[in-house]
Amino acid sequence: MKKYDSYKDTGLNWLGSIPEQWGFAKINYYSKIKTGGTPNKERPEYWENGTIRWMSSGEVNKEYVYEVAERITDDGLKNSNASILPIDTVMIALNGQGKTKGTVALLRTETTCNQSLAGFICNEEKLNPLYLFFFLKSKYKQLRGLVGDGQREGITLSLLKSLFVPLPSINEQRIIGEFLYYKTSQFDILIQKKQQMIALLEEEKTAVINEAVTKGLNPDAPLKDSGVDWLGAVPAHWEPKKLKYLVHLINDSISTKSLSHKVALENIESNTGRLLEGELSFEFKGCGSHFIKGDVLFSKLRPYLAKVYLAKEEGVAAGELLVFRPKEEIWSEFLFYRILSSDFIKEVNSSTYGSKMPRASWSFIEQLLIPIPSLKEQIEIIQHINDNIRRIESVKAKAFKEIKLMQEYRIALISEAVTGKIDVRDYQPEPINSQQLELA
Repeated sequence: MKKYDSYKDTGLNWLGSIPEQWGFAKINYYSKIKTGGTPNKERPEYWENGTIRWMSSGEVNKEYVYEVAERITDDGLKNSNASILPIDTVMIALNGQGKTKGTVALLRTETTCNQSLAGFICNEEKLNPLYLFFFLKSKYKQLRGLVGDGQREGITLSLLKSLFVPLPSINEQRIIGEFLYYKTSQFDILIQKKQQMIALLEEEKTAVINEAVTKGLNPDAPLKDSGVDWLGAVPAHWEPKKLKYLVHLINDSISTKSLSHKVALENIESNTGRLLEGELSFEFKGCGSHFIKGDVLFSKLRPYLAKVYLAKEEGVAAGELLVFRPKEEIWSEFLFYRILSSDFIKEVNSSTYGSKMPRASWSFIEQLLIPIPSLKEQIEIIQHINDNIRRIESVKAKAFKEIKLMQEYRIALISEAVTGKIDVRDYQPEPINSQQLELA
């Protein structure tokens, strides 16, 4: 894209250089900044049957806010610091967990908000709300850097009032806003399609595992009724055995200080058995269950999360993980895939007790029937599953890379447009060719 003919230095690190014909000013010169409040939660008359929208800080992640989750009453509005913010108010999170602080959104409906949010109500003759939204969006990292990334340091109203914004003509602001709205929407559609494809690939992977470990690889193999509702028909030559006859339950207690490799529930990714990178170091005092390479770990806490792990080395299982050591008639990897399959997980989950922290018991799990083929057929099934998983993961990796590059380009495009690094004054809406965005 073309650039402007000449640029000038603003003398502000926050802005850098901008086109020669642009001005710049403090945001509060051309906008009013309002924050919100939370009516007393112990006063039901402030909340029950309320009709006035009330926005929480987490809802800025919507980008464009058409609706919010909660309502307050007229009394709640009168007896709190909340005030009604009009459509096109630019919202910013002053505080918030994780990455929320510094996130901005544009109101597409009237609402009030809590005290962790502030809203810029623009003088629209001087400052276009959509342009301001994209400008503040481009400054997300800098905003967080001004106050620190910690949970306690919040963005203050005085800081917001002191921030400068570049000011092209109001018509040019409108064009920049419309250009970015259109372009980012196109990127969002492409990213959503990639995410949908990834979800379908995950479903395919689950189906491959389920089919292979319950029906085998030969679609023409004769079947027999297992006599168990959740199992249904199984290959006639497979032998159903209770789990307790296929594995040893390992209860060897060992200090977590004894081995450096520790695995807890939070380290295991649901439905995949993958150890989550960056989460292997954690403080756990006391003892856990000793496991060795080839053991299979199964979470008895909230089994619906499907946390199953095939051990690649010796270590300690911390928390509520059962350690299974396969006997001679079943390969570790076949056991791993079998108890990771959706029908097994569903059956275990049906037996749980406890409402807040549902658990399954070994006394139930050990009685579950596992139809198993010969060791040779197990190896063929394992190879089939692994080949398909490698294929699926390769396609997923490419899709994730494409998403990452599109997100990076989206961010860069916003920054370049709102600071005048590119000239979009001649912009006319036109479809983006998706083939041009095949970045990997």
